[in-house]
Amino acid sequence: MIGKIKGIKNGGIDINGIIEDAKAKNIVTAGDFVKYLEEYEITSDKTAEINSSNYSSRFNAIELNEHKVFIAFCNSAVGYYMYGVVCIINETDIEYGTVTQLNGYDSTYSSVVALDENRVFIGHTDGGNGVANYLYGMVCTINDLEISVEISSLKLTSELNNGSVFSLVGISNDKVLITYAGGTNHYLYGIICTVSTDIINLGTKYTLVSKGVYRNVSTVLLASNKVLITYNVNYDNYTYGCLTGIVCIINGTTISKGTSKQLSKIDFSGTVSLMSLLTPNTVLICFYESLKGYSYIMLCKINSSSISVLLPDMMITYSKPLLNSRVSNNSAIVITEDKNVYLFSVTKKLFINKEIIGNMGDVNYSTRPNLIRLSNGNIFYFGSTNPIKLIYYLFNNNSGVINLENNMEEIFGIAQNKALEGQTVKVVRPNYNESEEN
Repeated sequence: MIGKIKGIKNGGIDINGIIEDAKAKNIVTAGDFVKYLEEYEITSDKTAEINSSNYSSRFNAIELNEHKVFIAFCNSAVGYYMYGVVCIINETDIEYGTVTQLNGYDSTYSSVVALDENRVFIGHTDGGNGVANYLYGMVCTINDLEISVEISSLKLTSELNNGSVFSLVGISNDKVLITYAGGTNHYLYGIICTVSTDIINLGTKYTLVSKGVYRNVSTVLLASNKVLITYNVNYDNYTYGCLTGIVCIINGTTISKGTSKQLSKIDFSGTVSLMSLLTPNTVLICFYESLKGYSYIMLCKINSSSISVLLPDMMITYSKPLLNSRVSNNSAIVITEDKNVYLFSVTKKLFINKEIIGNMGDVNYSTRPNLIRLSNGNIFYFGSTNPIKLIYYLFNNNSGVINLENNMEEIFGIAQNKALEGQTVKVVRPNYNESEEN
């Protein structure tokens, strides 16, 4: 629980700040200055395998609720058609339904958005290996573990020149934003799709970027009507393209764009770009450059429709990122193909601390896997060819506060009640900053 509070007295000092519930990691007494320690642990909890004739690849999935996941993948043994399966993680094991064929198109590239707990929107191309011509959309209904196609694949675009360069993000339970690179000039376009009971209605197509957009396009929802889009674009002085961003405002089916900003100075950056929203106006971006095979991380701030880079390119590993997920207002975890789980924490002095907090050693990363972080904090992995391998990882948050005996620079706040180790203590954080409110 976090709430704003003003005028707390401590030893005659007025404190304006917020009050938070935290876990005491040692004995804390009312009035103690306390320090916050971030401690996490990743453990494998449940594993399952789906044996079928489907040679699966290019997994995409979405959380339906904290214990239920919808997975879409293409079947390389049957025309690269789209297939789907629903998984439920219960107290004892992973339960899954029938693997269901969803279309009859070559759907090598795809993306999935949950409209609600019982409906998903799937965007997919009609061809693989960079020769796709069109982008299609379809809607599926989930009833327990069963999948039914509610709206069959409908053509959404008439121009697409690289199947992997598109992105979907849900705006509401009936609207999806599609961004994609198309046409002979590789411009970046945006369209709002409105989903009704039996049809997908297309809004106006907006040109978002009038430059050649290549490789990756990623989108994160900042607020109910605002998104940040990152992409790779070629500049005159950067031969191979650099990671760039643009903020767009959504009003119904209207898209208003801000000004594009170059975020990185590294060639080939943005081949993969994963974003996590730390606060409503700060985004941690983890991106990959394909020339040397390095991953980098950066912190950006959004003010209205403008973007500023608070912390620029920081090289983190030689491995491609697979997951970037928020942990708190100032930290996120990143999981990469080297199987390490990294914790990145942003200090008050705008410096990023990197710490390895776990390793997913029993995962096979050879077949385009996918990882998602559920709303309960845990991680769900799926990959491999046949069988499809499912692993459910527990993300244990052992963070809490300890009383400080020295080094007052590390003050997190002031305890408002006595608490034994493991009990809840209310902490008032001084120097409240409106931008931290979440």
